[in-house]
Amino acid sequence: MGRRESVCSLCSSGSWIAERENDEWADIDCEACGSYRLLTDEPLDYLEGAADGQRSILTLLVRRLHEDGGRFPLSAENAALFTHTYTLATAACEQFGLRNSQLRHSRGWEYVTPLYIVDTDGGRFTVRIYGNDISFNGALSELLWLRSVRESAGIEVPNPADSVEGPWLQTVHAEGDARNCAVFPWIPGVRLEDVPAEQRTRALIETFGEFLAKMHNASEQFEAPPWFDRHRYGAEEFRRDMAANLAEEDFPAESERELREAGLRRLQLMEELGEGKDVFGLVQPDLSARNVLANGGDIACVDFYELGYGHYLMDLVQALHRTVNEGEREAVLDGYQRARPLPDRFEERRKIIREARAFPRGWWMVS
Repeated sequence: MGRRESVCSLCSSGSWIAERENDEWADIDCEACGSYRLLTDEPLDYLEGAADGQRSILTLLVRRLHEDGGRFPLSAENAALFTHTYTLATAACEQFGLRNSQLRHSRGWEYVTPLYIVDTDGGRFTVRIYGNDISFNGALSELLWLRSVRESAGIEVPNPADSVEGPWLQTVHAEGDARNCAVFPWIPGVRLEDVPAEQRTRALIETFGEFLAKMHNASEQFEAPPWFDRHRYGAEEFRRDMAANLAEEDFPAESERELREAGLRRLQLMEELGEGKDVFGLVQPDLSARNVLANGGDIACVDFYELGYGHYLMDLVQALHRTVNEGEREAVLDGYQRARPLPDRFEERRKIIREARAFPRGWWMVS
């Protein structure tokens, strides 16, 4: 589309320039709002009819994300979602006693569980708005486990903050909606994927391996109360997802046979491991270089929304292939063994998991 000037549809002031456009999105620069992305194949009625308060929220979110070096993806769906969740996050700040709050989106576009960064007089926090796909007990279970791991293992994970009324988890009401929300003090650090190569020292990667081992140790010792409710990533769930994946996708006959055989070998391994506390417990199946933080020589891990019961072996293999480079894997294993022995027959079993690394889809994939 090239470059052209016009009036910004978001703030109705200043000028904007569409620098480039693909089939769906145009990149916009506005003198007043900053940079954002606009979905090009839908009418702008949702902006023209937006109330002043909604327009102000969108402008604020766009400007603050621009200040953080990102571009807000503006569409009718996103406009409705983020004005609503911003209102919920604002209400949560009040309920948790965060005064003089300035909210910005986290730059991770979690449509089910938006995460907002909050700057206040008392420091920086994050507000997690839980989706309706997780129960109150399910969300509270995550918070209980996080607090337990911090205390028993001494590792840096999000620390649930108390609300004005006391409990960590609060149901917040806004615009006819009720959502469970939690607040966490900010954890400083740089995402591992953004750490410059010269700072990704062997010592840092070993510390990550030790962190993971301590987390597994804490899970092994954790005693869940009767109401505890989290996902499961066990053999039965794997069998179910494998069957669904084969039924839903039209694989070539030879590929389907190879996938089925690799999946069955992995399933057999999971059944062989069993679910004893020494091999099966609470894990972070979404562990990757984007939710591991480095702060000097220290390591922290954030975003435990997918926390659930799984095999420590699977968790370790996922971490090796999603979080660090190939040349760093030995350092992870060395660090892990500072706090916990490697799972039995590790190399043999890692190969079985890797053979089925892209099947079935979802959290079972090992990059």
